[in-house]
Amino acid sequence: QESYYETLKLNSAGNQHQLEAATKGAWGVELNKNPFFYALRRHQHVGDTEFINKSQYLDLSFDFNHTPMTLIVGQLDVSIKKAKIIDHISADPLTMHGKTPIEAVCELFLRKYIYTGIAQLSHIRITGDASGKQMKADRRRGEDFYSDIIKYLGVRHTVINLPRKNFLHATSYKIINRVFYGLIQGELVINSNLSILLDDLEKAYPGKNFSLDEAKKEFGLHALDAFRYLLLMWFTPKDYEKKILYLQKK
Repeated sequence: QESYYETLKLNSAGNQHQLEAATKGAWGVELNKNPFFYALRRHQHVGDTEFINKSQYLDLSFDFNHTPMTLIVGQLDVSIKKAKIIDHISADPLTMHGKTPIEAVCELFLRKYIYTGIAQLSHIRITGDASGKQMKADRRRGEDFYSDIIKYLGVRHTVINLPRKNFLHATSYKIINRVFYGLIQGELVINSNLSILLDDLEKAYPGKNFSLDEAKKEFGLHALDAFRYLLLMWFTPKDYEKKILYLQKK
């Protein structure tokens, strides 16, 4: 049985839906015939990302929703030329008593990475949904979602790395697929435990003008959004080809 399972695993070429259909009889699974991230390959881009280099920045990318509030943690480790998607943390109003979803996500991050000594607050950067900088009517002057994060984590505002506004979905389509295609196994790795993110990446499909709006309305895709913001901080439109060439292992 074990050897036959390995044969099925090889035949599925990293396609988890196909593997489940073959081994568990999940024949009703509908494959995405028009994936937004068409260059993603599980057998190339999914693996172990447990090691965190303390000398490099640990990057936090936020997607703001009341339910769920989402954080993707990653590291672009230029010392070994590897881009790692390490963790997915989410929270809702019930996650921690007396804490907002933003506070709960920040607390979970602190407990897992800072209080344990795995990472240092002096070596983090923060990005995410640029609309989180918008002023709200119920806020004091100068306060927004990012000021909440800065205050709770106890870091300086200089750690925030945001574009003036969110990039078009079409930009994500162009650049992130180019990154997937250009950085093969060992250079861009998504933690194999991040099933929600991987599911989001495989379910997403492009609508009119490569928009994700229709897919987001159908599936939510909150983990995917935080992932997009992080990748576009690492591989900005002005330098992504240059960065890809730099990170490729020769």
